[in-house]
This record gives sequence, C-alpha cells and structure tokens, in this order.
Amino acid sequence: MAVSLLININNSFTKAAVWNGRSLKSLDRTRTSEIRKSHFNQWIKKASPQQILIASVVPTVTQKFPTSTKVPYYLLNHKSPWGISINFPHPSSIGADRLANAAAVHAFYSVPAVVIDYGTAVTFDIISKKGEYLGGVITPGMRVFQDYLSERTALLPRIKVSQPDRVIGKSTREAMCSGAYYGYRGLVREVLKEIQQELQAKQLAIIATGGDSNLFKNEAELFDSHDPHLSFKGMTVVADHITP
Repeated sequence: MAVSLLININNSFTKAAVWNGRSLKSLDRTRTSEIRKSHFNQWIKKASPQQILIASVVPTVTQKFPTSTKVPYYLLNHKSPWGISINFPHPSSIGADRLANAAAVHAFYSVPAVVIDYGTAVTFDIISKKGEYLGGVITPGMRVFQDYLSERTALLPRIKVSQPDRVIGKSTREAMCSGAYYGYRGLVREVLKEIQQELQAKQLAIIATGGDSNLFKNEAELFDSHDPHLSFKGMTVVADHITP
C-alpha cells in the first residue's frame, strides 16, 4: 500500500494525517485562516508520501498548495472513487468533506445512516440502504451562534459552550451556554426525527463527527457512534482506490 498524505481543509480548521494502508496517524490541526504554503511543505516533508489527497471547501486555501511538488496529488470531488453512488441533482455542489463522511459510513458502519458533522455548520448527510448519497440538511454551527450573539449585541459576551449543570442559567454566560447546548440538542433530535419519517426507515445508524461533536459525545440517545476521524476514514477509501 502507498503512503498517503491526507489533507482536510475546512472553514475553521485544516487537518493533516498519514495513511499507510493499515493505520491512520494524525499530523496536524491548524486554523484554516493561518494556513500558508509552508504548512503544506512541512507536512509533505514529514510524511514522505507517495500520493497526496486533498478534501477542501476553502478554494483560497487550496490555491496555496505547492503544485510544483513531485508527489502525485488529487483534489477530491464528486467524481472521486468514494465507493458510493450519488443520487443528487447537482453533485458538483457537494463538499468533499461531506462525501468523505458518507463514504466512511458506507465502508465502516451500517446503512441507512445519517452523519451529523458539528463544524462551522452543523450538517446532516443521509446515506440510503443502497449506499446512495441522498442529500442532507445544513444549519448554522455552534461557533456561528457564539460569534453572532457576541458581535450583534452590546452586552452578551463571547462564550465557550460546555454541558451546563442546569437548564435555567443563573448568569448571562450560564443562560447562553444552556441555550446553545439544549438548543442544538433539540435541533438534532427534531431533524433526525423528520429524516427518519421521510425515509420511512425503521432504523438509522447515527454517526457524529466534527470539532464540536465532543460536546455531545456522551448523549447516548442521540448517536450510535462518535467518530472524530470520520472524514479521514472516507479519504482512505479513495486513497486505496487510486494507489499508484
């Protein structure tokens, strides 16, 4: 198996990992706003890969990748060999990270399934029992909620959301934390209920991922699995298909 450098460029963070055909090893996690060409060069030097796979939803950062590298590199999109079919009117509009999540669920979990990715946006991606990517739901993420309240109001502070001890906050910060935590928990429950009804599915595998999913990882009634490396696992599916 070839050694693959996997780079996942999301709106908030960019992550790098190495896949050798058997094991996945994280290399780095950096704020996307801070990514420079030097970061890519450092990762290439450290990983010594035989191929590079890039899943990006931030074109301006993708453009910083050193295309002069002698290592074969692939920008992942809807035409990449994800191992799933795409039942969607405009597949080119689907983010590579969402396809990676869907591919990972199909390869490593059971279907039908829903992936909930807690990132800059909270996205729900649905994979049918036939292994088809069907589409999804997109809502603002928790960081957007935090930033919006602090930027658009004079007295509300910027907060770091954690699981509250009670619903009724005894301070402004406690009240905001409670609103974010229970609000998003309720949002997830309601969206999942509607998805299950629309699919007429008796059972759905629910997999949570994304940076803010750690906040809810102990909510056993919400998820069947919590997998922070889901996107990278989906990228390994492609890496194994295109090994030079």
